[in-house]
Amino acid sequence: FELTFRGNVCGTQTARVIITSNDAEIPEGGIGTQLTPDSPLYLNINAHVGGPCLCPIEGTTVDFGQSIVGDAVEKRWPFENCGDEDLVISETTIGQDPDSVFGVIGTDYDDDNTLAPGERGAVDLSFTATRIAPPAHAGELWIDTNSTSAQPFKVLLLGEGLERPSCELGIFPESVN
Repeated sequence: FELTFRGNVCGTQTARVIITSNDAEIPEGGIGTQLTPDSPLYLNINAHVGGPCLCPIEGTTVDFGQSIVGDAVEKRWPFENCGDEDLVISETTIGQDPDSVFGVIGTDYDDDNTLAPGERGAVDLSFTATRIAPPAHAGELWIDTNSTSAQPFKVLLLGEGLERPSCELGIFPESVN
């Protein structure tokens, strides 16, 4: 039989093929002997999906945590080319951001937007809360590349807004003699 392995996620992939048969093994000279079929038969498959590949170094979520409404917080999201061909980055944008609170400050990869296999890059991001949580703010960073994985590559962005602390000033004691 022929087995074709196609992946939409780069890197090493695994699969298992299970073959069920009713064909019994007949030993030499044992014609007509009734035996139990060798079934099922398991084939463990390991395959490498090659090409350019964007792989996160610290996961696919950037959580800015809690910050005071109106104050900007910055974080860096690192990644690498874990493929075996050059990764070309065509666009880095905020794709989903209903509250308009996330931004791309800059990128850290070669000027030609190309990472060789094993090279690392990063996207510098900002978050400025516009309201007090709950609910938390949520958005997505989108990175378009020539990778074989789903396009665009998406990173979840989270952050919560806090009320600005205030204090009351007073004179103690209230009267002075």
